[in-house]
Amino acid sequence: MSDRNNLIVIADEAHHTQYGVKGLAGNLRLALPNASHVAFTDTPVSMMGRDTTEQFGPIIHTYDMVQSVEA
Repeated sequence: MSDRNNLIVIADEAHHTQYGVKGLAGNLRLALPNASHVAFTDTPVSMMGRDTTEQFGPIIHTYDMVQSVEA
């Protein structure tokens, strides 16, 4: 789709139907290989074939329920 490197792809609910080449994230990476890809999720997944950090990269920030309530 585009070779541009000034594109940002933002995915919400990154733990649903995003995995593998046939998943939405995989298709977006194929279509926009040089874009920056950022994903948000409240429940990262870690299992064979469905791993949030494997698909999207390292976790940048987390917070727990106590921090959420205090905010």
